[in-house]
Amino acid sequence: GMVKIMSKLEPVKYWKWLKKIGIDDRPFTDLPGAVPGQLKPKDLFVSKPIESATASYGQGFSLTPLKLAQLHALISNGGYLVNPHITKGFSSGQKLIATSSINNDRILRPDVTNNIRNWMESVVEEGSGKAAKTPGYRIGGKTGTAQKVVNGSYKPGSKICSFVASLPLENPQYVVLVVVDEPKGQYAYGSTVAVPVAKKIIDGL
Repeated sequence: GMVKIMSKLEPVKYWKWLKKIGIDDRPFTDLPGAVPGQLKPKDLFVSKPIESATASYGQGFSLTPLKLAQLHALISNGGYLVNPHITKGFSSGQKLIATSSINNDRILRPDVTNNIRNWMESVVEEGSGKAAKTPGYRIGGKTGTAQKVVNGSYKPGSKICSFVASLPLENPQYVVLVVVDEPKGQYAYGSTVAVPVAKKIIDGL
């Protein structure tokens, strides 16, 4: 389905948008050791249809959990790329010590981000993120179960499972991201491994 959707978009335009949201940029952050993701060169991406096809469902490029959280914050705040910061400490019931700064440039229109948040709400209400439902709160989420790449090829049986949530959807204040590296067991998916952890964090918030 994603391949069919993305085939309607010019590969060069698609690549430019991946570049615009900073897939291969190091996030501007005070976290030591933050690294950029990886994006195929423009010429390769545009000239080989397999590149845009696989990228449409999340393969052929890489990003870090920090970048993934940054991009979901962009969806939550109406289209601005927020610089992530590390706080001194945070526990249930406390206010954040410092807020992230917001760039002046809006990358996505609010109507676009609203649509995405509504789609994400359906994941929690009736999809793979149902275990994150919390009475009285609108929550949007997305599970992920990705094959793990080691030295340029997929490592048999190895996965990275994740779940990201935004809440409350009518006025998002939090993005919660849980990533589990190489979970064990036959039924290890984002929905079974990452969602229960995220639910505990959401309950604390």
